[in-house]
Order: sequence, then C-alpha cells, then structure tokens
Amino acid sequence: MIANSIDEEEHVEHLLKLFQRLRKYKLHLNTNKFTFGVRSGKLLGFIVSEKGIEVDPAKVKAIQEMPAPKTEKQVKGFLGHLNYISRFISHMTATCAPIFKLLRKDKSCDWTEDCQKAFDSIKEYLLEPSILSPPVEGRPLIMYLTALEDSMGCVLGQQDGTGKKEFAIYYLSKNFTDCETRYSVLEKTCCALAWAAKYKTAIYTIQHSVNRLTPWVNRLTQDRSCSCANTRQNAEFSAFSAVGGLPDLRFQFRKKLYVRKFTTNSNTNSITA
Repeated sequence: MIANSIDEEEHVEHLLKLFQRLRKYKLHLNTNKFTFGVRSGKLLGFIVSEKGIEVDPAKVKAIQEMPAPKTEKQVKGFLGHLNYISRFISHMTATCAPIFKLLRKDKSCDWTEDCQKAFDSIKEYLLEPSILSPPVEGRPLIMYLTALEDSMGCVLGQQDGTGKKEFAIYYLSKNFTDCETRYSVLEKTCCALAWAAKYKTAIYTIQHSVNRLTPWVNRLTQDRSCSCANTRQNAEFSAFSAVGGLPDLRFQFRKKLYVRKFTTNSNTNSITA
C-alpha cells in the first residue's frame, strides 16, 4: 500500500483519506512495517522515488556476481533474474538470443562465444540501468516498435514538459513464434503492436492518446492484401482505446531516432535527443 503525493500538504490529505478508508473497513496497520513522509523506498521489489521506478541495486548485484551458466538449470536461473527486471532492459530478448536458444529442445546446452558476449553485454548494460518514469496525464504517449528477424521490441515513452526530451515508461521484448518468423516485416510490425497493446501496455494506453512512430501500421489495418489485416490481430488494436478501434492512435514521421545502446554512459531514462 502506497500513498503518493506531490507535496507535504497533499500528502496529509491523502493520508487522512487513507486512514478513513482503513477505519471504515476495520483494517489495521503494523507499526513496524510502514513509514511516512519518505521520498523514496522499496515497493514490490523496486525502488520508487520522485525520479521514477528503479531496479533494486541488490537484484542487479546478484546478476553481476553470477558466473557464466554451465547447465540448463543455471541458464534458466539467469534468465529468470533478467525476466523480473525486463521492463528496464531495451531489446533484452534480441540481446540474449544466443542464451535463449540454449533452452530449445533441439539444442545442447553448450556455452558459446556468442552466449558469453550476450552475457557480458547485459551485465554492462545493468551497470547503469534505466529509470522508468510514470506517465503524465494529458500528454500523449509515444510507442517505438522494432521487428527483427526472430524477435520484436517496443519502448513506450512520453515527452517531458519542454517537449524536447522523451523518457521511457516501459521496455518490452519477445521472441516471435516459429510461424511469426515467416511473416513479412509489415506483418511482424503488426504482430508487435497487437501484442504490446493487448498484453503489456493497455493499462497506460487506455487513458492516453498514442503517437505511433512506426509508419507501416496504418497500411496494415486498411490494406486487405496484407494477411494480418484479416486476422485476430487487427481486432486486438481496440486495446488502445476504451471505446474500441483506433481513434487515439496518430502517426508521426521520424526525423531521427536514437536507440539506447548497451553502454555504461546511458544511466538516464531518456530515450531520444
């Protein structure tokens, strides 16, 4: 349970309402397990502060201290740790592709040079992990989609008050199924948008307009020659709007797009310049 406020005066009002509600339903608080008036703290395994949501340093340290996996069980353990903080990692699935392949039934668990490079890249990335910002009401969201050969990626972001910087809210990535890997680039993009809208970002997009920065999706929803225009994915776009359809999606052309790389000097939640 958390009461988030902008200033002290508002915080007192929020706490008063919270206590009234607790009293109404006859709920009690453990005095050893709550704090008041703090600017940051742990919540559900993450660090929440006025800057946004950060990865718990203890979880990052646990990953950094892991040796290279030697067995399938150790591979699953490493990927399990990453999955818990995947929302903070840009293109996690694509970066860890060599490691994911070790879990395929037709593959032996042989730790290759590519696996080691992926392992080292993720550790380097986590030296300064992203800080995720909460969405600000009244500002449109911006969604960047990436459709690669074997995986899809997405970052949901929003501009700051100046309109000059964009900040990350959520990173997503996922492997395509065997069937989806045979899609065209347009169809893969359609698939990525449908998946992101339905399963991961609906809680944000249902209350915001979305500026889509992937130009192909307009065609996908209208061109009947595209196979995915006739599939269930077209219907799933309704997840972007509380009233259904695509009224809150707007396309914008990109002049430049700077993709956040796995480097040690990217310790902010800024995703574009």
